[in-house]
Amino acid sequence: MLRVLPFVCILFLIQAAQIANAQECDAAYVDFSSEGEVKIEPTSMEDAENIQCAVDEAIRLGKTKISLQKGEFLLGASISFVGFTGEFSGVSKANTTVKTIPNSWECRNDLDTQEQLFRVANGSVQFATMSVVADDPCIEGTSFGTWKAIDISPIYLFCDKRVSFSSVDRVTLKLNATVSGRYTAIHAGNNRRCEDGLLGTLKVNRSTIQGWDYGVNTEMLSGAQVDVNYSDFIANIYAVRIYNANQLTSIQRNQIYLNAPDHKPGERPHGIGFFGEGDDAPRQNVLSIANNRFYDEVRTGHELRLSYEYAKKSAGISVSIVGNRFEGGEEGLDTDGMPNISINNIDAGFIAKNTFLENAYMNILLWGRAGDDETADSWAIVDNNYAGPNGGISLEELTKNNIVGPGQSFPVYNDGDNFVLE
Repeated sequence: MLRVLPFVCILFLIQAAQIANAQECDAAYVDFSSEGEVKIEPTSMEDAENIQCAVDEAIRLGKTKISLQKGEFLLGASISFVGFTGEFSGVSKANTTVKTIPNSWECRNDLDTQEQLFRVANGSVQFATMSVVADDPCIEGTSFGTWKAIDISPIYLFCDKRVSFSSVDRVTLKLNATVSGRYTAIHAGNNRRCEDGLLGTLKVNRSTIQGWDYGVNTEMLSGAQVDVNYSDFIANIYAVRIYNANQLTSIQRNQIYLNAPDHKPGERPHGIGFFGEGDDAPRQNVLSIANNRFYDEVRTGHELRLSYEYAKKSAGISVSIVGNRFEGGEEGLDTDGMPNISINNIDAGFIAKNTFLENAYMNILLWGRAGDDETADSWAIVDNNYAGPNGGISLEELTKNNIVGPGQSFPVYNDGDNFVLE
């Protein structure tokens, strides 16, 4: 027993020192008493200092849960989660709100400017059960820049620590903006100061994302996994944008409402955009878009736009578009209207069991024009339901080897070398 006592005393002194150091945070609002957890109460004033202090101390003490209690938290500065792995959550979407103080970020788009609300690097954060309201975060009159609510990417000086397993679960992310800029709700990908991009996973589940330029914007690498499920996307320029990625992406059972946000009423909104450009396409991209509902509330919107501009095609791209439902659409759409599904320079995909109910210019468009080396070949288009008043399938010039299955009751405009089965 005598040998044990000194160790017990030392352990007690270490714990006491940790608690004392933790109390450098405002003890009236930041509570370290729970094992493994830090609890934060709102102050009715700026809360960034308390939250940042809690994150820093949680990292130092090895705590893995930071809990925002009931109420409204006001933030006028970025919160850095660099080096933190764990949960950052509220009580619920209805009872915990994080709100930006208007005109607090310069948004200069400089390399070293903090231009996000939450910065995740060298760690993994599970954001859960809260609402985030961004009210004009950028200072009016500053040059056109970017701002992100959640930014997950490598950070300079830690560029080699580029694996993250982060998630956004039951979170509302809403933007109210009048100041010009490019606003992103959730970004997962690269950092201009790091040569290599993000690895790992991103999961977005049962969340609401409203009013952004980019709802979910990913550019992950090396077979990273991205899942976007059971979420509502309302009035975004892009609900989901996948750019120069090399990832496995599953987008399932979401509701996507196409309408431009208030700060950019003239922009053409997209449901899902899958893009790339450069010399060589990534070696692997697996994209599954299944059982989503698209509500087209504008004259010229893209529900699904898949367009690669790589100089060389990749055989490692796999796309399936299955079981989606397209609704809405304005009356009297003409050639200025957009197709529900538009595909260019991607081969060998699968489009099946989708239901087209809206008044669309065209339901499915595969590009391939004379004088253009980019085509969309070897697709299978089968067992879709075309119940809308017009639309159909357009296979443009130079497209070839696409198969259109029988019994779908729709017009097919075949200007290429394809197989239309009666």
